[in-house]
Amino acid sequence: MTTHARRGLIVIMALLVGLFVAGPAGASTLPTEPGPSGTPCPTDRPGYAAPGVCQLTAHVNPVCVNDVPLLKYSLEEMGTTLTTATITWVHPGGTDVVLTDQPLNGTLLWPGAVLDNKGTIIDWPGWTQQSDGSWTRGDAFDWARQPVEVRFEVNPSTVATVSYPAVAGACDPVNSAVLAAEDVTPTSSVRSAVLAATGSDVAPYAFGGAGLVLLGTLLLVIRAAMHRQARQTRRSTT
Repeated sequence: MTTHARRGLIVIMALLVGLFVAGPAGASTLPTEPGPSGTPCPTDRPGYAAPGVCQLTAHVNPVCVNDVPLLKYSLEEMGTTLTTATITWVHPGGTDVVLTDQPLNGTLLWPGAVLDNKGTIIDWPGWTQQSDGSWTRGDAFDWARQPVEVRFEVNPSTVATVSYPAVAGACDPVNSAVLAAEDVTPTSSVRSAVLAATGSDVAPYAFGGAGLVLLGTLLLVIRAAMHRQARQTRRSTT
């Protein structure tokens, strides 16, 4: 074997050994692709499979139940097997409210709302109760009454902007008190006043009807008397 042939055989053997040791390219790791949020999303199949797609969709619904402000949410995830989420209420100028290990579907109490041990609300965001029991606007959770961002993180993440569920007479201490006052059952004196007003309106019509009946009866009596007088006159002439 010539010198050139030996050198060529050595080069070929070295290449084969290198390929055997290294193995197929990419076999040790899963190809990744940034999801919609920029988070790498591993593929379901190793090797040369096409990169996976991670996606997270959030459905949110602010509601007010028994004066309690709540956020109902539902998360639809794709490309991940995780079953819990980290949910962050983003404070625009302070410390965020972070909730970990949350289910993918659930209901959250609005930041700043406080319930007692019976589940009755005793404080609302954006309000402060004074020593005399009255309420004034303003507290550390004023920001939660404005449109606020809520970030949902599973593998990718998504952000939704929600607004405080303030409606007329609900989720607000002052409006709630006004509503309760308007919904009071009428007292007996109020009912009596209504009945008295109804009676005074009907009375003129009742008196008028009685007068017409009396007048009609009087006319019938006069007409009967005239007929009797006419018959007597005819008899006397005959």
